[in-house]
Amino acid sequence: MILGGSGSGKSTLLRMIGCLAKPDSGDIWIDGETELTCMPESQARRYRRNIGMMFQDGALLDSMSVYENTALPLREHTESKEDEIRKKVEQVFESVGLHEVNHLLPGELSGGMLKRAALARALIMEPAILVCDEPFSGLDPRTVRLVEALLMEVNHRLGITMLITSHEIPSTFRMASNIVLLMEGKALCGTPRELLASDDDRIRSFFADSVPESAFA
Repeated sequence: MILGGSGSGKSTLLRMIGCLAKPDSGDIWIDGETELTCMPESQARRYRRNIGMMFQDGALLDSMSVYENTALPLREHTESKEDEIRKKVEQVFESVGLHEVNHLLPGELSGGMLKRAALARALIMEPAILVCDEPFSGLDPRTVRLVEALLMEVNHRLGITMLITSHEIPSTFRMASNIVLLMEGKALCGTPRELLASDDDRIRSFFADSVPESAFA
């Protein structure tokens, strides 16, 4: 999970990992083997196919149905036939709990269903890494827990690496195996337990309104 205040660079970091933006300086390494910043565009396109992007606003095309939005990457990047595409879309809809929405436009979905549709499209190419930018934004507390449970279930079932930016501190401590806290131009890293045990005043201050003082060691 990637945390930080507004403007700290969370979304920009995800865009750089997704090879949608380049840093002004420095390198980006994936698996310690692939460096992204000097990658030619032809190679970057192949790399992006292994990255599922779930954008904060869904980034679905308003004029296309939920089915067509989800099928689009398969049509653009594979030679799958329509019956194969239909089967894959139905499978991914089932996996994220989308039912009877094929014909609906994104604007006709509730906030929670829109998140599910965005997740379905992010998963349709069977990516190695799933990148989620603020998946809980704009949701009521009950829907936050539902989307949280859905992401955890997908993570456990598919064994997929997930990078998630969030302002939802409780969800972060329930979900995260590791946390990156972007603050003052630096990345403070650790497990939830390690961060709660930290005596760094910056970390304590960041979590002060969401984590009781008694939680810190």
